Amino acid sequence: DTLLLRRRAVDAKAISKTLQTLDYGSWKWAGSGGELRTPDARMIEVGGCEHDADKGKYQGSPHDLIAFDELPTFTESQYTFIIGWNRPLNPRLYPNQRCRVVGAGNPPTDPEGEWVLRRWRAWMPGAERPAKPGELRWYTTIEGEEVECEDGRAIIHKGVAYQPRSRTFIPARLEDN
Repeated sequence: DTLLLRRRAVDAKAISKTLQTLDYGSWKWAGSGGELRTPDARMIEVGGCEHDADKGKYQGSPHDLIAFDELPTFTESQYTFIIGWNRPLNPRLYPNQRCRVVGAGNPPTDPEGEWVLRRWRAWMPGAERPAKPGELRWYTTIEGEEVECEDGRAIIHKGVAYQPRSRTFIPARLEDN
């Protein structure tokens, strides 16, 4: 199942209207967003997360794809909380289900969005250890600190296993829109 998010629910309405034009499956409105059920039983949920507390409405709902539109408009807290449910809906039936998080957007326009530059700093000009566009890097959070890892193998710290997740950055140009 997929979760498409805009920061403000009213902005999610445009995504919802676009999905409806596909005429693929059944559509159910929910506030400014909604849900598309595809003929093969997949679900695409469209919603918003305007206030920090709104992130709780996505708690416990697994999604194998979570996509943030205009990522710098979200808070880092919203992002890290919501991606915690990026997992297969049914891992027993689909143990190899590919799960991913996509954040699309323009550079931050205010200080609140600068967390995006920190999180993808390896791909930014002047990085200490620069990454190439599309290059995978691996990260996990240990005791509240983000740690870059050599690869995707679990890290054991004080007897606790931490599973790194890959991250990359793919720049775009205005002409790509």
